[in-house]
Amino acid sequence: MKTTLTAVAACFAASVSAQADNLPTYYGDEIVVTPTRTDVPLADALQATTVITRAQIKASGAPDLPTLLAQQAGIEVAQNGGIGTTASVFMRGAGSNQVLILVNGVRVDSATTGATAIDQIMLSDVERIEIVRGNVSSVYGSSAMGGVIQIFTKRGRGPLAASVRVAAGGQVNRSASAGLGGDIGDHTHFYLSAAATRGGGFSAIRPQYVNVPDKYGSIPYPSADVDKDYYRNSTYDFHISHNWAKDQALGFTAWLSQGSVEYDGSFSNHDLHDLSALSLYSENRFSPIWTAKLTLSQGEDDLRSDLSGVSVGRVVTRNRTVIWDHTLDAGPGQALLGVSGLWQHVATDAAYVANQTPYARNRRNVASAYAGYHGAVGASLFQANVRMDDYSDFGSHTTGLLGYGYRFASHWRVRGNLSTAFRAPTFNDLYGVKYGGNPNLKPEQSKSGELGIVYDGNGLLLQATYFDTRYQNLIIYPPPTYAPANVGKALVRGLELIAQGHYAGLDWNAAYTQQNPVNEVNGTQLTHRAHSFGSLGVGQTLGKWNWNVDMRASGPTPDSDPVTSQPVTDPGYATFDLTGAYFVSPQLALRAKLINALNRDYTLVNGYNTQGRLFMLELDWHPPI
Repeated sequence: MKTTLTAVAACFAASVSAQADNLPTYYGDEIVVTPTRTDVPLADALQATTVITRAQIKASGAPDLPTLLAQQAGIEVAQNGGIGTTASVFMRGAGSNQVLILVNGVRVDSATTGATAIDQIMLSDVERIEIVRGNVSSVYGSSAMGGVIQIFTKRGRGPLAASVRVAAGGQVNRSASAGLGGDIGDHTHFYLSAAATRGGGFSAIRPQYVNVPDKYGSIPYPSADVDKDYYRNSTYDFHISHNWAKDQALGFTAWLSQGSVEYDGSFSNHDLHDLSALSLYSENRFSPIWTAKLTLSQGEDDLRSDLSGVSVGRVVTRNRTVIWDHTLDAGPGQALLGVSGLWQHVATDAAYVANQTPYARNRRNVASAYAGYHGAVGASLFQANVRMDDYSDFGSHTTGLLGYGYRFASHWRVRGNLSTAFRAPTFNDLYGVKYGGNPNLKPEQSKSGELGIVYDGNGLLLQATYFDTRYQNLIIYPPPTYAPANVGKALVRGLELIAQGHYAGLDWNAAYTQQNPVNEVNGTQLTHRAHSFGSLGVGQTLGKWNWNVDMRASGPTPDSDPVTSQPVTDPGYATFDLTGAYFVSPQLALRAKLINALNRDYTLVNGYNTQGRLFMLELDWHPPI
């Protein structure tokens, strides 16, 4: 594995991939909103920001968000089995509850765990993903310590058009989706879609852990777990917007993912897991320099668990939000002024824990106010943000960010920023019953700095970013009582390298991360974080045909045994995917994909299987992108 990762680094500026419909996206005039909450050219963003377009999503062949994220710089994914099983995302060493996931701007995270069920987010109707690596807590508040991943579903623009996609492969993997969208008259736009995904064909737990007693004499994984664990998902998406006057618009979005997940265990072995995001918004330009957006939204995480059909509990989180943002053109840049309110509610059924209410409190409110400014003067770029979040259960916290960039040549720039961040304790941390919640917990905090250099020109994009983040007051569950306490400290330093380009008739891209994620309490490497990981590929277009080879590799990661909980190390790995496509017409494509082409047996979470060799065939009809 050391040799593999050395090759990844050495080949960083050499041939790696994209298909004809996955041409590299350079900065150019690309506009993003996630780094600042306002429209800003990607070339002017002072945080490390990546845009994944619809064309890139389609060409990647990734069925779900975890698979796609695992190909990105700075991001690691751990998953307890196949598609649909619990997946965790780690960004620059930050954990799942320290990375904010938004669907059309709506929070869909669980207030009990603090994490978002990324394993339930399929990609059939996703138009675009913006990834900001590094702390933007002063822009988005809690949970943005490690960064933000914002998912935008389709909107429907232009002439009315339909799209249809069907795919099938081994191990009963199959999927289908259909959508319809476009303009209705001159002022109304809509999009409507539905998708179904079926997957599985292998057991989540490895057989050597079946019928093995833990230290208490219990059997976590009984004989019945030697079976095939299947996954089913249905996703629905709807958007409509209407321009009722010049520069005045009303819109509504509704997104729903319904997952049915089989897995292994003696307490529960099946989940019905629903995520939903609803929003009603009004966009208004009051003057040539003043624009406002008012958004009312609700995000929900609804988890129902059972053991072979017998319910063992239900936990529902509802995040209701009001956001009022104002953008002002002021001087050489734009100012952002905003206020928001968040109402979190956790509901459980009686089966959750011995017919008791599991939380001493099941509601909390958050009032927030924030301001920001970004702009350019000559060759200089700058950004400043400050935010105050007041929680009803533990008080207020203020965060800030200062960023600066300088264009020292026509295609070169340097950038850097300093920032502070926090993460609010979850309901499990504050009020949980299992280990006894601690209502006196303080929020986790961090201080971050990064410095980067970017080249963008002549068909080439190169980025190098050094990052340094120090965490304190981390909430951990130390033995023997396992009661939550603010005693954790961590330090993550690293270097990210990103490249895209076209050379010698090949389209290519690459991502490589070298980091040192350290638990400063005991000096050990943080769980599920590798010192080095990356992705490579190479592709070519020949008339109506194209092909590509993609590789993903990671070094060893610390983990724990699923039965004994003793520390173990998951070995490093490298996997290869092969894709070929034939374009019958600009609207119709036939794709074939061989996942894990070498049938590597590798581990993302100790004791759990990953996808072996899988062949998929896809037929895709869509309007020209």
